[in-house]
Amino acid sequence: MTQGKPQDIESMRPIANPGFVISWLLIGSFFALSFQFLLVRINGQGQWPWLLHCAESKASRELISDQLGPLGPGTEYGHDGEYFYLIARDPFGHHQSPQLLIDSKENPRYRYRRILYPLLAGGFGWFSPWLTLCAMIFLSVLGFGLTMGAAADLADQFGRDSRALLRSLVSPGVMSSVGILLADPLALGFALSGYACYCRKRTAAASILFTAGVLTRETMILFVLSAMLVSIRRKDIGSALKIGLLSSIILVAWEIWLNANIPNGPNALAKNMGLPFEGIFDTVFGWVSGHEAILFSDVLMTLFGASYVLIALRIAWRSERPEISFPLAIWALFTACLSIEVWGKAINGLRVSAPLWILTMLSFDRSITDGESKFPKSTNSTNQDRP
Repeated sequence: MTQGKPQDIESMRPIANPGFVISWLLIGSFFALSFQFLLVRINGQGQWPWLLHCAESKASRELISDQLGPLGPGTEYGHDGEYFYLIARDPFGHHQSPQLLIDSKENPRYRYRRILYPLLAGGFGWFSPWLTLCAMIFLSVLGFGLTMGAAADLADQFGRDSRALLRSLVSPGVMSSVGILLADPLALGFALSGYACYCRKRTAAASILFTAGVLTRETMILFVLSAMLVSIRRKDIGSALKIGLLSSIILVAWEIWLNANIPNGPNALAKNMGLPFEGIFDTVFGWVSGHEAILFSDVLMTLFGASYVLIALRIAWRSERPEISFPLAIWALFTACLSIEVWGKAINGLRVSAPLWILTMLSFDRSITDGESKFPKSTNSTNQDRP
């Protein structure tokens, strides 16, 4: 293809190089499974249920131990993996899982909102306890594989090489989620695959994958918003409506069902969002004032998170390619607005902002911001960077 000549999206291959995409899907899956194996061997005393990170003090630990046997060393507070396990065993809230969540000072309705991961992991409630655990491990590994496969597809479209994918592979946020069996890797895998399909004008596939991503983690709606804004920027209102309609209808329908069937609990109005950079500033002020314990790892991760938010905003500002600038800007602003409730434990900030890491690593150098867009250019658009 001649350098500098605009490429109409209709002339693009509808499917990426399958060998390239599948290779990175397998690399990502192997990397995730190896990471889990090392964690279990080093920290979990060889007990795979340790990946659920069941808290010593919570009522759910005894129930999960009765079902799975030894859980390995407990933690003080636990993490969300044990909640997803409880929901996977009771996906429609007909038994004791909602009450166990309330007893753990969690909000059942908030936890059940991310239903697709536990619904699949539990076989709609029919799987045995060990099969449920194995399915959670498989889906988290598959999720990271899908993320890397989608990143490879986007790299192919953006004209990137494997160095960008190697940077994406070491995402601290995604890997931390893989290590505690959260929904995040699968949600990101669905949503990023949807965005890759959208960039190839596979609107129906994109809409289905976006819906799966949103039902796995509601923040993936930001990918839907990005795609809709790109379509509107390209004056393609029909595509914008098609992209947003299915996920919006399904999400609203599920929210209505939750309100009717799943009880609310404590922390229902937990403040996870604030003004831009307020959460990061509050976290740093807490360290300086002595109100928060200073851990070097938290300081490093918080500064690291703030730095790639700024890098992403700069790339988004300079890029004339809306398929790059829109998701970067939206995810960067979202990450900047995370409150101290999230950044107070910095790995949570990196975990929630994991999509931004992938997008930034795929757009990190001048070859992206200077290159031709694979979308049709609007009549009033130029291909020059802002000064």
